[in-house]
Amino acid sequence: MSTNIRVKKICQECKKPFIAQKTVTKFCSLKCASRNYKKREKEKKITQTILATNQQAIEQSQATAPAVQQGPENGRLHMEWLSIRDVSQLLGIAERTLFRLIKDPAFPKLKIRRRLLFNKQQVLDYFISKSEGL
Repeated sequence: MSTNIRVKKICQECKKPFIAQKTVTKFCSLKCASRNYKKREKEKKITQTILATNQQAIEQSQATAPAVQQGPENGRLHMEWLSIRDVSQLLGIAERTLFRLIKDPAFPKLKIRRRLLFNKQQVLDYFISKSEGL
């Protein structure tokens, strides 16, 4: 069954204009569709590798973390990896201020999906180096 629809579109891969016969068509040719598919698959593999590496780093840090903690609040500040709340308590600054500081690409952080973790020693070294520059 053929259709009489003719829609001018721009290919998402090569950015050239073409006439599509369906409203859902995204690519001008099979070649562009294949290129885009390969690009998506490559990005998916890279993302999976990064997530696996981050997970290994967390597992390794948890294995080396001290097993005995003094208390629920005080013990967390003695751990090697800290959350946003722990870092703000350690430095004595508001969480909102910490979020502003995190925007700096040089700020030491580890992002795993939606969770941010901070290495205690690296954060302290970062603030020491910033204070020396003043």
